[in-house]
Amino acid sequence: MKAFLCFALSLFVSVQLHAQAHYAFKSYDISKGIASSQPDRFTPFGKQMVFSAITPATGREPWISDGTGAGTYMLRDIATGDHSGNPTGFTVLGNKLYFAATDSASEALWVSDGTKAGTHIVQRIIPFSSIFTDETQIVTVHNKLLLRGQDATGDVELWVSDGTDTGTHLLKNINPLGSSYPLNMFAYNGNAYFTVDDGVYGNCIWVSDGTPQGTHILLPGNPAATPSFFKHCPPVVCNGKMYFVANDNAHGTELWITDGTEAGTHIIRDCPGCDGAEIRPPAVMNGKVYFAGNTQTSTGNLWVTDGTADGTLLVYSPNPTGHSDIAEIAVLNNKLYFNAYEETYGNEMWTSDGSPSGTHLFKDMNPGEQSAYPAQYYVFGNKLLFTAVSEGRKSFYYTDGETIGELKPANAPKVVPHDLNGAVANGIFYFVADYADGAGYDLWSVKEVTERE
Repeated sequence: MKAFLCFALSLFVSVQLHAQAHYAFKSYDISKGIASSQPDRFTPFGKQMVFSAITPATGREPWISDGTGAGTYMLRDIATGDHSGNPTGFTVLGNKLYFAATDSASEALWVSDGTKAGTHIVQRIIPFSSIFTDETQIVTVHNKLLLRGQDATGDVELWVSDGTDTGTHLLKNINPLGSSYPLNMFAYNGNAYFTVDDGVYGNCIWVSDGTPQGTHILLPGNPAATPSFFKHCPPVVCNGKMYFVANDNAHGTELWITDGTEAGTHIIRDCPGCDGAEIRPPAVMNGKVYFAGNTQTSTGNLWVTDGTADGTLLVYSPNPTGHSDIAEIAVLNNKLYFNAYEETYGNEMWTSDGSPSGTHLFKDMNPGEQSAYPAQYYVFGNKLLFTAVSEGRKSFYYTDGETIGELKPANAPKVVPHDLNGAVANGIFYFVADYADGAGYDLWSVKEVTERE
């Protein structure tokens, strides 16, 4: 592939659909040839995008892009030569970027101002296993970083950092009998919420405001009814309260709500004899939370809650006696979009205005029982991007809520199947693609353009 090819073209339209939009595509041949650079961990940093990528000469290292050729470069070859620094946990605090990576000596917390010269070590505290098991998580509270760190004895506990070496230290020894292994960190209302093994309740949710005295268990009492987070199921905030899917030994997997206090933390509605919620991220629309939930006869259905038990209701079950299999819910222009299985259509895209009568199949991309399996939704401007299988092949698509089009330059021969992995910064969507141009899975970007552009 020739680096930085730019296609200011209309999106190619397929599957007998009629959406048209003007977009500019740009390719970045990071790996210089047929090798795949496999960009990952996209994180907006001001008007730029930070990610990790592979080259044969440097391995996987941190990169940054402003959407131009000259502005796309490696921040630093952390593990020199073809060894990989494997950067993870990209987190922005103020005008600095923090992440974990490993050099030839050990794992460490790093900081960058977006330049090569301004990328350096803060302190060597990152546990070795965190880099390679994708367990490095960093959250910001009150202008501080909270993360899991390891001391000289090998214990892995909650650490705090102000971004400097001297300001990076153990926050609290949560498990005095060993390691608490903080995981699944989320920020809400000025506090960090995370799962730890505290040596008393087992895996449970703790909360921290970044101080030792403000770090404590969220829901003490019955160890069997103490919830823990799921890693790939982030909470949502609606009307000032946090909603999250959690599991405890007394109730199974359910949707919970918290206002940050012990008294204000509880299951919203328990499903007797079944897990009331699927391990899928909820979505917020018009002051209510929508989630994939179960009944005693069907799983993965569309539910809604206002935060009360009486206001938690089944919206629609595409397959009321089996598996509806809703996995992801996205919101675009006050409509919900989600995948669901129904015996007549297979697994296709559905839409809903939040009411039973306003919930229906959006498009049968593969007519009949054959499934399109729509997934990996990203809202980009007034479009929803997603992957789906049509005419026997997986590709990237977009919809404006009326029609569907295929996301690719008009002269690209085809899209080689890949996850739609990306994010938006400064009006540009960065993602990973192989448009059968001989360069493998590499960095691409797309932005909507006006006629004058």
